[in-house]
Amino acid sequence: MLAALAALTGASRLAAELHFIATGKAEALLYAADFSFSEASLDLFSGRSSASLQDGELLLHAGAANHLVYASAGPHLGDFELEVETRALAGPLDNGFGVLFRLQQPRSFPELEASGLTSPAASTAINYYLFLVSSDGYYQLLRTQSGRQQVLSTWIASSFIRQGPGIANRLKIRARGRELEFFINDERLEFCIPDSASGSSTWVEGECLGGQMRHTLREDKLLNGRVALAAQSLQEAGVLIAFDNLLLRMPPAQGASA
Repeated sequence: MLAALAALTGASRLAAELHFIATGKAEALLYAADFSFSEASLDLFSGRSSASLQDGELLLHAGAANHLVYASAGPHLGDFELEVETRALAGPLDNGFGVLFRLQQPRSFPELEASGLTSPAASTAINYYLFLVSSDGYYQLLRTQSGRQQVLSTWIASSFIRQGPGIANRLKIRARGRELEFFINDERLEFCIPDSASGSSTWVEGECLGGQMRHTLREDKLLNGRVALAAQSLQEAGVLIAFDNLLLRMPPAQGASA
């Protein structure tokens, strides 16, 4: 059943941008979705790229090259722990699928492209972090703020990713204030973070150049927003990604195991 769970153990507070921030005790469940039917907090759309529900899964289709499509779900969040199951159903293995989080945007907004926003005039109206995994075994992290996209950690290969069409992977993001951690199939990831605050991540032949490898990122640019599930095409169109069993909880207490 797709439902936003209202039984939160802590009170919601009103953020400066007039969004209620869902909160609660450690590990309290904030939202759950198995995509068996739609509800008001899930944003779906159609067209050459689309977001739809089918057979108990959320399907995201990037029908053009260099396109990022997403469907946002759930409440506005500060701290959270997200888990979701993913499968690539069609298209090239050189793809991207994952999660936008701390997403801040107007209610109605045009689709995104992999290289940036479709509308320069609207680009300053949307902010987010984007965690992406590919079906050929890579992951990356980006931040877009006020129209500027920064590669926080470029594509890095990982043996933790189960490769191939139709193969399931479980993604997890843990956000506590400015501290961010990421997991694939319960394995914690390392990111190549540039030493310069304005620099781009550079990974060459297994080495992080001009930066440091980190398990925990410390990011204070965006501290709250919604989450969204995302699919990205690169050079080839036709990427089709399925998502299922989305869970949003408060993160565990500091010192608890992954």
